[in-house]
Amino acid sequence: MNADRLSPRLWSVASMVTAGNSVYDVGCDHAFLTLYLVKQGIARDACACDVNPGPLKAAREHVREAGLEDVIQTVLSDGLMSVPTPRPPATLIMAGMGGGLILDVLRARPEVTDAFEEVIISPQSRVEETRTALRQMGLCIALEEMVRDAGKYYVSMKLVREARDYSFGRGDESLSAKELDVIRDRYGPVLIDEKPEILREYLEREHGILKEILSHLEDGKHVDERREILAKLHVNEMLTGGLYGNDQNRR
Repeated sequence: MNADRLSPRLWSVASMVTAGNSVYDVGCDHAFLTLYLVKQGIARDACACDVNPGPLKAAREHVREAGLEDVIQTVLSDGLMSVPTPRPPATLIMAGMGGGLILDVLRARPEVTDAFEEVIISPQSRVEETRTALRQMGLCIALEEMVRDAGKYYVSMKLVREARDYSFGRGDESLSAKELDVIRDRYGPVLIDEKPEILREYLEREHGILKEILSHLEDGKHVDERREILAKLHVNEMLTGGLYGNDQNRR
């Protein structure tokens, strides 16, 4: 990968950035995403940050080679701890780190987090837990996209503070508010509302994995584990059928 050709996951992140914003890429690695946003005229300027000196050194070299030292600042920073005060309108990006670390960064300096008009994340793990925590922090998912990259599924999310009214489950008295939160946190409120084909693909793949796990759990020995998998299967099948009218997962 280079600064002129992004992976599907990073391209998904880049497509969510509001044109004309200053971009602060925390966990920038080699700064390929940062360079792309500046070269394409999406970001008016940028700050590429990383906690590791090695990747940041490579990022500085790539910025120098591109002749963009006056537009892209590189900063050694543990999360937002050493990030300069954002110049509005500004976008915070965190892609390529686990969901738990993303949440730690957002919580560490709330006064800095609050200075960004938009936050774009692509957690590599604990996606459901991340969505739950974001909701509890008052950050709402305005845009959401799932892509398949190198055989894995990744989700990118654009977060804002304005409340969102998601359509799935609205007026459905068969689902409690708690059940709706579980479903939306697990699969993504915007993804559910938009029903992309890749979500159907993901649901079908997950269904096969859950059925395989269930086949190895004995009734008398793994009561709790079976109950958990069966609950996940129920949600999976209910959502698949409700969104796509597809009964093949029940075979």
